[in-house]
Amino acid sequence: MSATDHLAHDCLSRERTVSEVSQSIITVNDDLNVVAPDLTVIIPTRNEVENVEPLLDRLVAALAGTAAEILFVDDSDDETAGEIARVGKRLRVPVRLLQ
Repeated sequence: MSATDHLAHDCLSRERTVSEVSQSIITVNDDLNVVAPDLTVIIPTRNEVENVEPLLDRLVAALAGTAAEILFVDDSDDETAGEIARVGKRLRVPVRLLQ
């Protein structure tokens, strides 16, 4: 396989990976997706159900006036994802969940 073939194969593999990831991102509050954000805050979580609400309350206050979105990358085996969805629905900042 030539170098060009390897490069093309790598690019196609990456495109599939990006496409697969895009399909697994859940938007918690769809009605807020009208403006592209200037800032994405990425929060990795694992079994943080008790910390989701206080974190989001503080983060939303800190982001006031900023066109931002919050992306949780969750690897929990508890109810963290459900808590992100529950709390995120009431916020005025777009919240997404990658699980």
